[in-house]
Amino acid sequence: MLRPDQEPAAALPLLLFLHGGGGSADQLAERRGLFESAWQAGSLPPLVVATPSCQRSFYLDRFDGKQQWETFLLEELLPALRQRYPVDPRRAGTLVSGVSMGGMGGLRLAFKYPERFAAVAVLEPGIEPALCFAEVPLRDRLYRDRETMQERYGEPIDEAHWQANNPANIARANAGAIAQSGLDIYFECGDEDTLYLQHGAEFLHRVLWDAGIAHEYRLVRRGDHLGTSLLERFQQMLGFLGRHLDPPPADLPGAALPLAWLKAEQLENQQRHGYVPERRSLVNAGESLIEVRARGEGPTLVLLPSLGRGADDFDDLAMRLANAGYQTLCPQPRSLGASSGGLESLTLHDFAADIIAVIERFGGPVGVIGHAFGNRVARTVASDRPDLVGHVILLACGGKVAARRSVQNALMACFNPMLSPSERLPAVDLAFFADGNDARVWNFGWHPELARAQLRAGQATPVDAWWPAGGKPMLIVQGMQDTVAQPANAELLRENFPERVRIYELQDAGHAMLPEQPEKIAEAVLGWLASRIPPA
Repeated sequence: MLRPDQEPAAALPLLLFLHGGGGSADQLAERRGLFESAWQAGSLPPLVVATPSCQRSFYLDRFDGKQQWETFLLEELLPALRQRYPVDPRRAGTLVSGVSMGGMGGLRLAFKYPERFAAVAVLEPGIEPALCFAEVPLRDRLYRDRETMQERYGEPIDEAHWQANNPANIARANAGAIAQSGLDIYFECGDEDTLYLQHGAEFLHRVLWDAGIAHEYRLVRRGDHLGTSLLERFQQMLGFLGRHLDPPPADLPGAALPLAWLKAEQLENQQRHGYVPERRSLVNAGESLIEVRARGEGPTLVLLPSLGRGADDFDDLAMRLANAGYQTLCPQPRSLGASSGGLESLTLHDFAADIIAVIERFGGPVGVIGHAFGNRVARTVASDRPDLVGHVILLACGGKVAARRSVQNALMACFNPMLSPSERLPAVDLAFFADGNDARVWNFGWHPELARAQLRAGQATPVDAWWPAGGKPMLIVQGMQDTVAQPANAELLRENFPERVRIYELQDAGHAMLPEQPEKIAEAVLGWLASRIPPA
C-alpha cells in the first residue's frame, strides 16, 4: 500500500497497480520513488496505490473455477481497500494499472467492467495478437510454457474461455459500453520487446481503432521488456494518469488565435473539396447498441452494408448524398465498430429491429438503401415497419435466383481468416468484381463471425416475409456483371411488382458495385430521389 505522507483533505483516488508475472507486491515498493517524484513534480495528484500479491495468476478466474483471482480483486480486495483507506468509492475515483502480466489483467478488468473503472494505463501488456487462440502465432506463445496455459485455460485450450478473457475480444464485444463510458485508456510496448509483446499491443490498438474506441497507444522505438527505458516509460504512464485526474486545458495559452485560423482554414478546405464531416452517436436498440455515422442535413437516408462488411463501404456514396442535400445515416452492424449485440439465434427481423431503433431515434419516414445482404435487411425494415419507410433502394438485389456453385464458394472464401490477402484476392475478384475492375480495393474489411450470423439469419427467415418490401416504391441498381445477385433477381422483382419497381442497369459493375461505379450509382440514386424526396 502506498499513499502520500500528508493526511488528505478529501477522499483520494484509488489506483490498483498489478505486478508482472513472477512478481509480487514488492514491485510497488520498488517503484515507490517514481510515485513520490510524480507527486512532488505535480504530474500526478495524490492517490492511494495498492498492489496485491497474486502469483502468476493472470488475474484470471480459471476455467475450472479452482482459482478466481478476478472475482477476488473485484468483490473482496476493492471493497476492503475502500473500507480501510480514505479513498473515493465511486467509479471516477477508481483506476487500474499494471506491467506485463499486470498489463493484461488491467486491460481485462477495465474492458470487462468500464462501469467500475475510470481509467486504465499499462506497460507492455502480455496479450496475444489474435481473436482466436488457434490463430496465435507460435512466436507469440513461446514465452509461456504449455503447463501454465493449461492450468488457466484447459487442455486443450478452452477457446470460449480464452476469448472471454482476451482483452481484444472483450474490447470488440463490449465496444459500445466502453465507448459510452468514456474509459480513459493508455497502453504501450517497446518495438524490441524480448517476449514479442509488441505484436499483441499493436493488434489491440487496431481493434480499438476499428471499434472507434478512443485511446492513447505508444510503440516505443528500441524499447525492450526490461531495461533502462522502463524508467521514463513508467513516468509517462503516471503522467497519463495525472492528466486523467487533473485534465489540462483544451488549448494552450496564447494558441487561441492560430487555432481559430487553422479551424477556419480547415472548414474552407472541406467545403472546397465537398467533404462533409461525420457525426457519430450510439443508439440503444434493446439488447444491442448501434453506432451510427451521420453526415449532412436534409431528408434522411439510411444505408445498410453488404454481408459481413461495415459502414465504411458507404463512405463515398454517403458523402455524395450529403453534398446533394440529404442526411445520411450509416449504422454499423452488431459486433462492428462501437456496435454490440448478440449474434446467436437471429433472424432478419432482429437485424431490422436494430435499424428500426435508429430510424425512431432520428425520425422517419426515411429512405433505406441496402447493398447486397443489406437489401434484405432494408426490405425487412420496410415490411416490419412500413410507417417508418418511404421508399427502398436496392444495390445488388438478390434473394431468389441462386449464384453458381463456383461463385458461392468464392464468396465464402472471402471470409476465410486463414487466407492471406494474396490468397483471398482471386476469390474477391471472382465473386464481387466485373472483369477488368480492380478487386484490391475490397481485399480487406471482411468479418467472418458477423457474416456467419447474417447467413444464419437469412436462412431462418422466409424470403416472402421481406421480398415485397412492405409495399414501398423500389429502385434497383443492378450490376449487369453481378454473378451473385444476378440480373434475373431484379427482373423477377419487377415482374412481381411492376407498378412500383424501377431497374437502373449499371454496366461494368459486379456485386461489389460501390467501389466499381461510385459516380454512376450516385447519379442513379439522386435522379430517382429528386421527384420523391427533394434534397434540402
